[in-house]
Amino acid sequence: MKFTKYLLYSFSLVALLCIQSCEDPLKDVRVVVSSAILEYTTLLQITDGQGNPANNLTVTLLGNDAESIYNLEGYRQFQIRDGLLGLGVHPQHEPTEGNPVTFYVQLSGQDYLTQVIPIIITSEQRSSLHAVSVLRLSDAPPGVSVYRPTVSLVSGRIGETIILSTPLSETVNQTTRITLRAGTQFLDANGNVINGSTLTALIVNLDTDKESSLAFFPGGKLTSNNVYPEGATAPVPGAFNPAAITSIEFFVDGTPVKYFSQPIGIDQQVDEAFHNLATGAPIQVGDLLSVYTHVVADVQWNHDQQATITQADDMLFSSYETDHLTWFFSGNFTEGCFEPVTITFNTSWFETGTTYPLTVEAVMAGKVIDRFTASINATYNAIQLSYLPTSGVTIRVKDDRGAVLGEEALTASCGGSMSMTLADPSTVNDPRVTLQLYVRCPSQAEVVDVLPTFYLYYRDRASGSPEFKFLGVVVNGFISTTLLIPETVRYDFKAIWGDQVKIVGDHVVQEDNSGTVGTAPGDIIGEHAGATNLAILSEKCDELLPTQ
Repeated sequence: MKFTKYLLYSFSLVALLCIQSCEDPLKDVRVVVSSAILEYTTLLQITDGQGNPANNLTVTLLGNDAESIYNLEGYRQFQIRDGLLGLGVHPQHEPTEGNPVTFYVQLSGQDYLTQVIPIIITSEQRSSLHAVSVLRLSDAPPGVSVYRPTVSLVSGRIGETIILSTPLSETVNQTTRITLRAGTQFLDANGNVINGSTLTALIVNLDTDKESSLAFFPGGKLTSNNVYPEGATAPVPGAFNPAAITSIEFFVDGTPVKYFSQPIGIDQQVDEAFHNLATGAPIQVGDLLSVYTHVVADVQWNHDQQATITQADDMLFSSYETDHLTWFFSGNFTEGCFEPVTITFNTSWFETGTTYPLTVEAVMAGKVIDRFTASINATYNAIQLSYLPTSGVTIRVKDDRGAVLGEEALTASCGGSMSMTLADPSTVNDPRVTLQLYVRCPSQAEVVDVLPTFYLYYRDRASGSPEFKFLGVVVNGFISTTLLIPETVRYDFKAIWGDQVKIVGDHVVQEDNSGTVGTAPGDIIGEHAGATNLAILSEKCDELLPTQ
């Protein structure tokens, strides 16, 4: 159910009363209505790990607060457009201090490995951007091995002991070996024997020394709030330090396998440069690592066992046995905090009204365990990070060009706060570019302007790069930024308003840019897709403006 009109009706009550009792009450009067119906929003930028937008995915929201989440138009309908998914919190369920809004976004589809992304929206952060990678199985990026072996069975059993090994290549440096002993039978989730003639497998192995492959880690980041360490009876939050990570799926004549009649052997190759937090030194033979398994349906990690590091063929392996299939993780887990840490950014260069898209990273043992991009300004200059350990973590802040503006050890306790002073980026000396945009609805007797709020991206047209960079959130039609160069550089822009994605190409900006989208003389309706733009404009106005 959409709540847009309810909000705008209440906002426009005085104007409506006047319309009913006065003759031509809006003559020479401009009524301004904001389209920002959702105060707390987040945008998921979803790719296949190769930089291509992932669109053909089914979106399912899970978790306690899922029913309070809407798309940016105020509907409970979720569709990915051009790799972008915008979500917002119902105004009656907004986060408060100490009570964030949490939910999960499940992304699944043909030829994709299902990914479930946890989302946390805190009272300190009204907008945020999350880069999400969903693995396309037919086109795996460097650092990811997708292996689909087939094995003939003898009376539904393994005839002779075999070893399945994920392949190594110039771009894949870690392998996993799975030993199936002679006589092994395969069981379904209810423990029933599956009879069949052919075993097929889907084995996905991730190199743990590459950020690009760790983007496919379950949940999309190395932190979680649903982890059961050894002996735990309740979940705890924390962060993972992976030495090896593998997803294993088996099928007998198409029927999914969950268990085995006898244990199978798993040997996960670990990176020799892996820093073992348990010993404080690089991994070596004889070390013990924790093995955790991941239950995708419950978005839950469970401690399974301890594994011993062995050596074979000049490689180090985390070696153990199991009687079930799922995601398998070998490495360290460090418990963290349920209460978020607040980080306030102190700068001498924040200008009032100017937006700065900053990427905040939490780093542990040399790996980025959490990352997101926030639209920061002088008024909203704090962010919150959840589930972080209180020691061994470094906070790193980058600008849109990747320059590190600040890097400090996390010093805040659970629920505490810290401040960081950010260095001046090179952009502070650039001219400030402002945009003020209005939308004038067609076929209106009175002059009514709708001020749009939307996410805005940009790219330098001359760079030849297909990638758009996040510019910021345009709030009530206004944004001020130092990331654009006026008068000389031509840009392409991408705007996400509600569930619409619009690209405007080949534009030169001025230091002061303003305009009205509409059909009146002097208004902007677009040169290349005017009819389409007019249809979108009319649809939005029908939704946003009260009918008389």
